[in-house]
Amino acid sequence: VNNNQIVSAMDVPFIAIQSGATTNSYAATVTRVQPGSFNITLTNSGAGPLTDTIIINFAIIRVN
Repeated sequence: VNNNQIVSAMDVPFIAIQSGATTNSYAATVTRVQPGSFNITLTNSGAGPLTDTIIINFAIIRVN
């Protein structure tokens, strides 16, 4: 969960894995947007367990 006061339920969070991830082993998606927060789900797309420390960037696209 990313708590952020500027997020409204109509906004569109855009996320991207910046670094720390094994290549092609993760999928990052926004799974819920509500006033004041949004959820990020990180899925292991690899064949086995992973222990990477991942840095995720985000931007908010405002919708009026």
